[in-house]
Amino acid sequence: MIKRLLKNSLSIKNKIILISFSGLAIALFMVSAMLVFQNSQSESKELSNRLLIQSQIIANNSLSALLFDDPATATEVLTALQADNSINSANIETKTKQLFATYLKSTDAPSNHLTLYRALPWLQKEFSIQQDIFYHGDRIGSVHITASLSQLHQNNINYILITSLVSICSMILTLLLINAALRHTINPIISLTKTTKKISRLNNYKLRAEVLSQDEIGELARNFNDMLSEIEHKDLILERTVADRTAELLQLNNRLQHEASHDPLTGLANRLLFEDRLQVVITQAQRNKSLFALMYFDLDHFKAINDTLGHDTGDALLIAVTQRMQTAIRAEDTLCRIGGDEFTLIVNPIESAADAETVAQKMLTAFSLPFLCNEHELSISSSIGISLYPEHSAKKIQLKQFADIAMYTSKQSGRNNYHFFTKKMQTDNSQKMDTRVLLKTNLKSSIANGELEVHYQPQVNMDSRIVGLEALLRWKDSNDEFISPNVFIPLAEESGLIQDIEEWAFSVICQDYATWQKAGIDKLNISINISGYRLRQNGFTKFIYHMLKEHHLSADFLTLEITENDLMQNVDEMTEILSSLHENNIRIAVDNFGSGYTSLNYLQQLPIDEFKISSEFIRHLKPGYNDNSVINAIIGLAKTLNKSVTAMGIENHEQLLQLDSFGCNNMQGYLFSRPLNKQEVSDLLSHTQFLPL
Repeated sequence: MIKRLLKNSLSIKNKIILISFSGLAIALFMVSAMLVFQNSQSESKELSNRLLIQSQIIANNSLSALLFDDPATATEVLTALQADNSINSANIETKTKQLFATYLKSTDAPSNHLTLYRALPWLQKEFSIQQDIFYHGDRIGSVHITASLSQLHQNNINYILITSLVSICSMILTLLLINAALRHTINPIISLTKTTKKISRLNNYKLRAEVLSQDEIGELARNFNDMLSEIEHKDLILERTVADRTAELLQLNNRLQHEASHDPLTGLANRLLFEDRLQVVITQAQRNKSLFALMYFDLDHFKAINDTLGHDTGDALLIAVTQRMQTAIRAEDTLCRIGGDEFTLIVNPIESAADAETVAQKMLTAFSLPFLCNEHELSISSSIGISLYPEHSAKKIQLKQFADIAMYTSKQSGRNNYHFFTKKMQTDNSQKMDTRVLLKTNLKSSIANGELEVHYQPQVNMDSRIVGLEALLRWKDSNDEFISPNVFIPLAEESGLIQDIEEWAFSVICQDYATWQKAGIDKLNISINISGYRLRQNGFTKFIYHMLKEHHLSADFLTLEITENDLMQNVDEMTEILSSLHENNIRIAVDNFGSGYTSLNYLQQLPIDEFKISSEFIRHLKPGYNDNSVINAIIGLAKTLNKSVTAMGIENHEQLLQLDSFGCNNMQGYLFSRPLNKQEVSDLLSHTQFLPL
């Protein structure tokens, strides 16, 4: 309750009085209670001692009466107790507890304490004591005395009344003294409080508090005045500072708004501003009944440049591309960068589709010249998709979708060109999307349904001897038809299933190879395609070693194939991973060598054992063909670096003879054998180690 009162709006004076009064009351109460208790104990002890002495006197004086069986004498002895008004009764009993003599206080004696016992019925009214009577060590009887406690209680009550009266007088006197003392202490505080309220109300820091005393409160008033002087001084400084900071914040706000709506690298409008500008242009076109074109640009093979030459060169190329594109557009057109290598252009207004086509042709022309970036001369092209308002759609989301579809049509048509959106593109795109969704759904259950298989295509040397096998993943759907890996592998990567599929395939390969070893088939090398992303994942190399250990296989039969572009992504990390595998006798091959971007310096540093020439080069291989020099150069480079070479996709004897003349080590293709399942490989290797041409 006191705590609640202290939290309310009581003044400091009243709070101090309340606390002091409460503390004094508690202290006086405890002191009074202790004094009353001690007095009660003292009087009780005195009564007990008095009765004990009287019982001993009665016992000694009644000894002869008990011995000679003289009750009258014993009664006379008890009569002496009349002198003590507090004794109500006394009895002398024989050793057999028979009443021998008795004394009862006269009933005519006045009783002043009946009212007390009626008011406090729980008070103890009597006190008894017993004293045994002995003769030569034998107990011959006992004395029982009962005394009234009424006088004791009356004395205690009187004592309580006196202490209470003294306590009340002390509290009143103390309260008067505290009030007088506080009057001189609180008044300066009240004055200071009034001054603070006035300053707060008028917001005038020139006012000062009156110093009414020389004690701590007076010191507080002086310090308060000093603080007001400091505040008054700093208030002037603050006003000037606020004015300066406000100007800075306005500049910062303008810069932040620009950064929020513009690409930090190129300075072009970003996706957020593009969405806003496009909506504004649509609104204006609806009001003015005008036309405009929306173009989507995607830089062809930009990722390869970024991964090979580094992000600094990639950023420099993006800046150079932006500057080149800006020279091909009008001031009123809006060029935006909405992604890594994706740009948009709002061409507004136009008279017809021909105006948009002119801009697209200018863009392709602008990209025809090489870009000089970080001492690299780079050639890059762009695929362009165009949608028209309102011919193709009057809705923002559809205009963006249609331009995107047209851009991907340009990519699929060989890149470095432009296409206007058509309804047929939308139909084809929807069909492809439906097919992809269905394939993704079926792919999830393909392993459980036994639809995935591992096939092996033999690799031979120039003597047609089988020197190895390349493991190839095949998916036979529910219609017993094979789905191309070029279709389902990208889907597996998109849907996150590639890890489960690769681990399943590696487990199957280990099982098959262990089976062939037990059957006595000569040791062969097995090549497996692995993505760089999968290699860099935590735990993948541990999984390889675990599977080899589980099937009791050494690692020297394995060759992991990785593409050039994957090799060039984070070269330091890839070098560490490949070196660890190489130290454990796992061979490393560069898949589709010549189709990517590989630094010759890195080829010498990386632990590579083999180059696999892409089938794209082999397809055109024939006597006198100009591209033959590329294959010859790859084989010559491999020999210089002491690497073996395997040519893929051999389909005719002309290709075989040409590769033989170049000194190619190993070959693989349908000329020798199609990919075989496990049983077909077992049947083949159990009969021969050669493949007839």
